[in-house]
Amino acid sequence: MTLNANSIEQLAMWCLKTDAIADVREIAHRDFFGLDEPGEMNYLGEAGSPIIMERRFLGWFTLTFKLPDGRHPAELAASAMLMGSELNSLIDLINNSRYILGVISMVIPGQGLILRLEDEEFSIQSRQLSRLADRNDGLYAHIIPDGRRGWLVGPGWMQWPMSITRSIDLQLKKYQLNPIDVERILQQRRNYLESRTDIEPPHFDIQKAVAHN
Repeated sequence: MTLNANSIEQLAMWCLKTDAIADVREIAHRDFFGLDEPGEMNYLGEAGSPIIMERRFLGWFTLTFKLPDGRHPAELAASAMLMGSELNSLIDLINNSRYILGVISMVIPGQGLILRLEDEEFSIQSRQLSRLADRNDGLYAHIIPDGRRGWLVGPGWMQWPMSITRSIDLQLKKYQLNPIDVERILQQRRNYLESRTDIEPPHFDIQKAVAHN
């Protein structure tokens, strides 16, 4: 079983539109954006665009959020589309997806890029990112194995709007956050951030948000 960008988008759209998990999706949406939490939201730059916000939610809901039965919504979507060995293969790929902050070490024009996380390297297949990203940019993204030797990006990837210094790059695994923590930083939720002493200070040195999908 192999995946491409269209396959990932089909899984995400099923998760977004199916009535089977509509109630769970609505609650998850409120939780992701912290709509019932205290404090004002003041999104950084383009991060507050409704379309971009919903793409970040969709990536989290599809690949990170867990349903009451312990499955990711993407697994439920896969079960609605496939069966047998292909279904089992796709579920394995979904369960090996990751959400990471990495540094772009190489851009391959028209194809994708190489994303580095300390001693790990990921060959990302994305023509869109090859057009928009630059070497040494930071990238937060859900990445999914494509079933060959490469990786794909899920909805809601984001070029991290903070300069990643050489010293941070060498210990980047210390600076990994989950999608909800990233959202709160983009929202500049003061109460939340002040309560999270475990989040490394460099994540606060942000002036503006840049490209998203």
